[in-house]
Amino acid sequence: MSYSPQEVVKKRFDSKQSLATAVAGLFGQIGAELEQGERDGLVHVSNKKLLRLHEVATSIQSRFQTCDNLIAEILKLRTPGSKVDEDFKRKLETLSVKRLWDLYRAKS
Repeated sequence: MSYSPQEVVKKRFDSKQSLATAVAGLFGQIGAELEQGERDGLVHVSNKKLLRLHEVATSIQSRFQTCDNLIAEILKLRTPGSKVDEDFKRKLETLSVKRLWDLYRAKS
């Protein structure tokens, strides 16, 4: 039996507010700081999206520790053994954490 996103939030985090706080904290730990408005806005995001963001941030933290390490790994997968494309690296630095994670999963 699968649980609804609301049931998962209540079971694992007690409330949506604590999940939003956990997501903001994880983003801070992996080097993707959220601005105050973005942190406040997390409460208004759907439970399913918040759970997905928490999953992505946890995966990045456990495998790479920071977004910079994730970007380095994407660059290594894209151009193994060759010079780093600085323009592509700058483009990666502008992408969202979720998009970086999806790009990494597609390349690996």
